[in-house]
Amino acid sequence: MPLAKHFTAEIILALEYLRKKEIVHRDLKPGNVVLDNDLHIKLIDFATCKLFNKAVEAKADKMYKMSMPPAPDNLAVPEAMDERLNSLVGTDDYLAPETIQGTGVSYASDLWSLGVMLF
Repeated sequence: MPLAKHFTAEIILALEYLRKKEIVHRDLKPGNVVLDNDLHIKLIDFATCKLFNKAVEAKADKMYKMSMPPAPDNLAVPEAMDERLNSLVGTDDYLAPETIQGTGVSYASDLWSLGVMLF
């Protein structure tokens, strides 16, 4: 039980940090929580996250474009960040109701996923 409290508290701190940076993870699940050598959690797999912070979004877009090979001229590349706000992403068992219903995403979506993990 003390270890579960420790991990839960660290996940809450990580979600609080993401909230300050205006980021919603959108795929919080046990498989996306890893431990370092000191048993501190690290959240991974931000592929489906939603960035509300325009400065962070610009940096992420730049890094994404640098990591991708150039698209052929006849292939349109979608605007990656804005199109995902209402899209169904994540792992079914941990999805918040608003994600399933397609009514948008909020910071509460990650808290729902944490609640499911705790359950």
